[in-house]
Parts: sequence; C-alpha cells; structure tokens
Amino acid sequence: MNPITANLNSFVDLIEASTGTADKKLVTFTARKDGSGRVRSIDPAPFLKQSEVRKFLLEQAGRTRAHKYTRVSGQTIIELNEVVRQWCVLRVARLPSMGRTI
Repeated sequence: MNPITANLNSFVDLIEASTGTADKKLVTFTARKDGSGRVRSIDPAPFLKQSEVRKFLLEQAGRTRAHKYTRVSGQTIIELNEVVRQWCVLRVARLPSMGRTI
C-alpha cells in the first residue's frame, strides 16, 4: 500500500472513530470504500449535488452580475455544505423531544 493511500485510510478511520458532536464538526466527509475496505474517494460535500449547485451559482451570477463567472471554487461548495449541515442540526434541535416526523 502506498503512503498516500495509507494516510487517506488512516484519516478516514479517525473521522469514523471520532466521538465529537455533530455541531462541533466543521466539515463532514463521506468516504467511499471499495469491496476490500480501501478508500476510493472522499466526498467533501455529502449533503449537496455539487454539479447542480455549481450550475445554479453560475446561472445566478450570470443573471445578477455584469462579470461572467465561469468557475465555482471547491471552498464555496464546502461552505455551502456546512450551511446545509448546520441547518439540519438546528432543525432537529428545535423539534420537540417527542414525535416521529422531522
């Protein structure tokens, strides 16, 4: 196993083993493992369909800005994912303690 793959696997294992609360995590990663348990890729924005978000942001910028934007940074996608995750955490926190439907 090459050192990069070993480090990536260790990183994912640490994330999976972490016991921190959801509201204290800054970035949520989703690891995709193949049949042998090795990490294939890490999704930095598991709550978003990134292609649709990029398409929407570029269309919105085209409608509202004079400058033509052509790219969306990865940092923007990660920040939007964090906003969605935080909204989910707060939404659940506002719910009554009894109930079955969110």
